[in-house]
Amino acid sequence: MENRKGKKLALIRVLQILQRYSDDRHPIGQAEIVRLLREEYGIEMERKAVSRNVALLREAGFDVISGHRGCWMGQKALADCPDLLSAERPGREERGKKQKGP
Repeated sequence: MENRKGKKLALIRVLQILQRYSDDRHPIGQAEIVRLLREEYGIEMERKAVSRNVALLREAGFDVISGHRGCWMGQKALADCPDLLSAERPGREERGKKQKGP
């Protein structure tokens, strides 16, 4: 059960590792992310899965930069990601309304 829970949290944990351990002067490699996931969170993950998670973070608008020595979090803050902040979501009123049939 714990392993399944860890897999669901893996993307968030990869983000936390990047935020905590990396910057432009200290890139972190995929093997190091795998090690930290295992040691700090008990999550077993292959290197290719780390790569997919990093790609998902980029797709979501996080400023993850890759170089020949690893990847790191860039300077762009979450508030600077208009795609994430402008996503249309139904307001409280709209969520509470019931759809009427034809």
